[in-house]
Amino acid sequence: MIEQALRKYLIAAPAVAGFIGERVYPLVIPQGGKTPCITYQRSGSNRHKTTCGTNRLVGARVKLDCYSKTYIQAQDLAAAVWQELRDFSGDMQGVEVNDLSLELDLDLSDMEPGLYRQSQTYLIWYYES
Repeated sequence: MIEQALRKYLIAAPAVAGFIGERVYPLVIPQGGKTPCITYQRSGSNRHKTTCGTNRLVGARVKLDCYSKTYIQAQDLAAAVWQELRDFSGDMQGVEVNDLSLELDLDLSDMEPGLYRQSQTYLIWYYES
C-alpha cells in the first residue's frame, strides 16, 4: 500500500529522518509520542478506468502533517518533506510511483497545546500490485 511505502521512504530520507527518526504515524500521534513527528492519512483513492476496465493505476490523496513544539521547526520539517517528495517518480520502497505532486500546504492550529502543525496534501499516482 502506498501509505506504508511513503512512511518507509520518509524514514529512509536523511533530511527528514534527521528531524524525526522513525516517528511517522498513521492518523494521529500516539499517546506519549514525541515530536517532531509526521502523521499520514489517505483521504481517498481513484482507480483509473479504461474502455477495457479498471487498470492498476491508482491516484491516492495522502495528507502529511508535520508536528513540532516550535513553529519554525514544523516549517523546516515540512520543507524537508517537500524537498524529498518534489517531482518524485519511480520506485518508492517497492511501489511504482508514476507521478507525485503537492496539491495543498497550509499552517493549522492544533487542539493539543504547545504543538504546531504544517499540513501537506499530495496526489500520488502509482501502480497497484
